[in-house]
Amino acid sequence: MATSETREQRLAAKREKMPLELADLHWYLEDELVWLHLGWKEYKALYATNQRRVDLLNATAPNFFAHFETLVWRETMLHLCRLTDPPTSGRKGKENLTVRRLPSAINDAKLSAKVQQEVDAAVQAASFARDWRHRRIAHRSLEHVLKPELKPLAKASRADIESALAALRQVMNSVSVHYEGYHHDFEGIIPAFTGAKALIYYLSSGLEADGTRKRAGAQWSPPHW
Repeated sequence: MATSETREQRLAAKREKMPLELADLHWYLEDELVWLHLGWKEYKALYATNQRRVDLLNATAPNFFAHFETLVWRETMLHLCRLTDPPTSGRKGKENLTVRRLPSAINDAKLSAKVQQEVDAAVQAASFARDWRHRRIAHRSLEHVLKPELKPLAKASRADIESALAALRQVMNSVSVHYEGYHHDFEGIIPAFTGAKALIYYLSSGLEADGTRKRAGAQWSPPHW
């Protein structure tokens, strides 16, 4: 019977094909990008699939789901910032896990130059998120609070997030294709959990059951309260 490789075995295999520093950076950045795509996929399943799902959320717990949408949206932008941050930050030069570290760890000059261009493009694609982080999420700009019209926050749309994700995928796959001969389908990841779809199913079922009970005049107390 065939057995799947463990994480340790996959990391060891990557280290055999890449320079050690690059292998470790790529391994952990790949993990980060996978989780970012999973979270974004759950967001889209709830809020960007069709109007029926949005109507269902609004019919059940509108304030909660509006708040949750904001939280996931902001976390997505923060995650984009973390992946494209400078290699070091702060007065003490705290080291960061970021795609900006990849070019200098590549031992092929031509590939390093190519990846540097792609990293620059990813940083630019995520610049809208960094503006939001600096002036609205991590900090609250007093200037923007008092006179938002003077310097509006950068436009931030679902399309902007998709563009930033595409730029990050390009960086990561340039490295994996060159050294490992494979293209990682980040967009096609199938989550081990189906949180958003399960939530939609049970919300829909509960709303339907509640309507049936009300029409029948039945009294009911939720057992999980």
